[in-house]
Amino acid sequence: MDQSIPYRAMLGGNDLQQGAMVLPVGIHKVVRLVVLVLLAVAFLGPWSYSMDGVPPPEWCTKPNFLLTPERCARPLPGIEILTQLGSFIITLPLILFSSGFSLAERGRELLFVLLLTLLCLPIISTPILSTARTTRRWLVLDMVSWGLAGVPLVVFITSLPLQRGLRFWGFWLYIGLAVAMLLLRLWGLISSREDGKLEGTGGGVIPPQN
Repeated sequence: MDQSIPYRAMLGGNDLQQGAMVLPVGIHKVVRLVVLVLLAVAFLGPWSYSMDGVPPPEWCTKPNFLLTPERCARPLPGIEILTQLGSFIITLPLILFSSGFSLAERGRELLFVLLLTLLCLPIISTPILSTARTTRRWLVLDMVSWGLAGVPLVVFITSLPLQRGLRFWGFWLYIGLAVAMLLLRLWGLISSREDGKLEGTGGGVIPPQN
């Protein structure tokens, strides 16, 4: 009989009940691949807006949009924000050790960069989980990474112009993905704790049934 894994065991472990639906062992890798694809789509989509390099209001055409009757803006994709973050991190040592550096003046900018960095944690944890065994330790680390990524999301939601919120669908896709993954990991950890199927160094994979 082909090795298989029940859906709940993949998420955190549960006893295989008679007649329960079973899925191939590799399905958890497929799920994580889908998560990676959705992450890529989210960052390719618009997260905010910029007024740099846009035409005058009278020439404001798609993909640009009128922020106000007098101001034209362009959608700012998440990947562009990450690119700016990478550029800032590269120059960060020069900024910190420059003679004119002042924490009081640049503290807010550094805090903003830290928040953006937290958004990248799931990009790191998800590929690692795709190649590692499903253990309780990895589930906890993955849940923590998504939880930390949610901190800047809460901050950004408060500053996002909600009247134009649907325009920034990449941002909302990331939020939906973060919430779904947090709930999924939490449910998996609760299930594994109740049934004791997923150990800190074990796998959560049910051996083949005879």
